[in-house]
Amino acid sequence: MQLAGTVFVCLSVAASSCATTEVQSGSDPALVEVTTTLTLVPSTTTVPTSRRPATTSTTSISSVAATTDAARPAGSVAPLSGWAAVDQYLEATFIRGGSVAASVAVLRNGELQHSAAYGHRIAGEVAKPSDRFRVASISKTILAVAALKLVEDGVLELDAPVGSLLATGLDVSSPTGGTEAITLRHLLTHRSGFPRYENLFFRNEAASCPDAARAGFRRSLQSVAGTMFQYSNMNFCVLGLLIEQVTGSPYEQVVQEEVLDPLAITSMRTAGTFDIEPGDVEHKSGEGRNYMEVLAGAGAWLAAPTDLVRILNSLDLETPGVKVLKPATLEMMAMITVT
Repeated sequence: MQLAGTVFVCLSVAASSCATTEVQSGSDPALVEVTTTLTLVPSTTTVPTSRRPATTSTTSISSVAATTDAARPAGSVAPLSGWAAVDQYLEATFIRGGSVAASVAVLRNGELQHSAAYGHRIAGEVAKPSDRFRVASISKTILAVAALKLVEDGVLELDAPVGSLLATGLDVSSPTGGTEAITLRHLLTHRSGFPRYENLFFRNEAASCPDAARAGFRRSLQSVAGTMFQYSNMNFCVLGLLIEQVTGSPYEQVVQEEVLDPLAITSMRTAGTFDIEPGDVEHKSGEGRNYMEVLAGAGAWLAAPTDLVRILNSLDLETPGVKVLKPATLEMMAMITVT
């Protein structure tokens, strides 16, 4: 098994994380060190009741099968190699560590190299690589691609104010001062001025994304739009509503038509907090919670890692395969803005 170039890896354990890593020519990822940093949330964890950083796990594949024959005790079983070693390591790390299920997909040069699943989708049913996990804030990347495609199509403008349009659509007659200046670029870059609004999204202060957005347009901004970065789920909740307002279609339909269909992805979906269908990995949550309904475009998508690596590949100009966005748009999307 030989890998070289840019390799996309998506590993799902409840919330999903993806990473891109450079693999040297001739490398066997089970025998040499291929270190991929992944942000993970154990599958038994629900949205926290108090803010705390997500756990960061650094997976060093070299630890799976670096044992030499000389170092191996007499009579012991030879270590696995190749993808079998990768699977053994991941299953031992996550499933034996207490997670209900995990899944991984590896894509190289537009071709799927490996996919596997560990644990159980639900009690009594073994997980499959095609099973969907909640992808949490990776939903924002997916929605951003759809929004930028609408910019390319002339439906939206990056720097045109959209605050008044949104307030009218939300039936907010007297929005707070400053919201009228918010643009699509501000929403995409978390520079709208909206605070984090943890209580609205995670502590049942709002019943839905539109409900949360109405509260956001009636409350004071944290800063003048365009002047300060503040990560907020409100930006992408509002972005989904903006897409619906200008297209007349649900944001999920727009994402499917503009982003997923060109990539031949047909199994992704959005889901409510307690909504589970065949093919969905079960995620535990406390009774009465409604955070997926409130997050909507900011965090409600479900996907298999095999789909996520294809979306990642579509954002990389240096790899073969379908690119949903134009090169100039992809370069702008990857640009880091410092304030």
